Amino acid sequence: RVAIQKAKQNASKAMEKERLLIEAGYASNFESDFEKFYSILLDINKKFPKEKIVYTMLSSYYLRLGDVQKMLETCQKALALDPNYGEAHNMIAFVYVLKEDYDQAVRHLEKYVELNPREPNPYDSLADAYLLMGRLDEAMAAYAKAIALKSDFMPTYPKLAYAYALNEDYPKALEWIDKYLAGAPEPADEVACYRWRAFYSLWLGSEEACLGQIQKMTEVVAAQGMFGGEHHWI
Repeated sequence: RVAIQKAKQNASKAMEKERLLIEAGYASNFESDFEKFYSILLDINKKFPKEKIVYTMLSSYYLRLGDVQKMLETCQKALALDPNYGEAHNMIAFVYVLKEDYDQAVRHLEKYVELNPREPNPYDSLADAYLLMGRLDEAMAAYAKAIALKSDFMPTYPKLAYAYALNEDYPKALEWIDKYLAGAPEPADEVACYRWRAFYSLWLGSEEACLGQIQKMTEVVAAQGMFGGEHHWI
């Protein structure tokens, strides 16, 4: 979001294609005007039909509409332009996950990993698919690889903890939640940590520990003024 905001400030100096891409990103991320986002993308696509990123951006719009088939078709157009476009493989895999066709999802995610072996997100996405398939050992290994590549890739920590919990290794699950808590950058992440700790404590049959974690969670919520609105922390 910060990068988009800075780009928006200098958009007048950019070439037309880059300026339109900035405008589309700003409409989506800051204005929440998704019809404007869609309209700008169609304009870019008409003027620059070989711009592959436009197709993956369009696919995110179709995802909001719940049009999975249109999302798939749009991503396939991106791959037709560049069979080695990792983000398109990632988006197509997500479509297949929604369709519960996990074998196809894994095939695309393995390609995503192959194309971006030093990036954490491909391993995180592949681990998600493995987790849904019940392939826990492979999921844990892929999550761990994502963290090894980027130790502050925080969204992976609670997912790795959950995989250990499903594998009935609760000490490891709590260990990873503690690591998540140690690096939690925002109060919302801290709240999530205490919520997970409460959940695992209850799984272990310790109502007292569960209540203790809930108390810590509510203290953070109160201190940060998170009550009210549409936030549901518990």
